[in-house]
Amino acid sequence: MVHLKILLVEDNLFWQKILKSRIRRALKGLGYQDSDYTIKLVDTFDEAYQALQENAWHLLVTDVELKDSSTTTREKLGTELVPVAMNRNVPTLTVAGTEPLPNYDYFPKQDFDGKEFINQVQMLLK
Repeated sequence: MVHLKILLVEDNLFWQKILKSRIRRALKGLGYQDSDYTIKLVDTFDEAYQALQENAWHLLVTDVELKDSSTTTREKLGTELVPVAMNRNVPTLTVAGTEPLPNYDYFPKQDFDGKEFINQVQMLLK
């Protein structure tokens, strides 16, 4: 079994715990043990961008609005990590407290569906 590397980008401690827990559940459902994967947690766009450039990842889960984001200029939003990940063939899931961009797929935090999130993680990692 391949050792999975997952990059989790979230700056809110509460959501870090929720997302990490759901990712672990998804992996357990696919038959992975704790020793079979690494979840790297970063909380800024800059850290995430650097991590994407320096390592190979099997999955990126990113919040849209981060500590170093600016919603007024749309720079450094988590959505800006998506094309970087796509260029490196890294599947991506985004979560957001507010609607990030029109016609953009994401998991809303207000009505977060943990089961659907787990299903999506599993689908992307199969």
